[in-house]
Amino acid sequence: FNQSLRESETRFRDIAEVSGDWIWEMDANLRFTYLSDRAVNLTGGSATASIGKTRMEALGNPEITDAWRAHLDDLENHHTFRDFEYSIRAENGQIRFVKISGKSIFDKNGTFKGYRGTGTDITEFKRIENEKAEQTALMRTILDTVPTPISLRDAEGRFVFWNKQL
Repeated sequence: FNQSLRESETRFRDIAEVSGDWIWEMDANLRFTYLSDRAVNLTGGSATASIGKTRMEALGNPEITDAWRAHLDDLENHHTFRDFEYSIRAENGQIRFVKISGKSIFDKNGTFKGYRGTGTDITEFKRIENEKAEQTALMRTILDTVPTPISLRDAEGRFVFWNKQL
């Protein structure tokens, strides 16, 4: 049994080490008890810097938005959550964007024990998304300044684009 347990733990650690995502755990007080190396590589901090801290403390108490309020409510009420996105400032000052998911953990008596979860660096995706929005806005501005009416229809003949002159 002990050999099987050691093999299972080794398997878990191997997967965590090579995963593009990172793994984290929190205790019943919502304080980090584990962060895989990938999380540390993302921020440039040390592995122990966030251990014992809440997410808010680890992030330096970010601005509370509606999304943060909803996330903090999920945590306080021990709800499993998926795809919560937020930004972090790495040690080098660079802003990174992450997406996390967490599963509530309860013991056999139903007592809340904490969370286990994963995180993904979505910085490049956000950069491309912002670049696309900027290019779309620029194209819209250009087409709206052309003095000629311009429109585009789809295969069913419905208008999908038109400039201000139409």
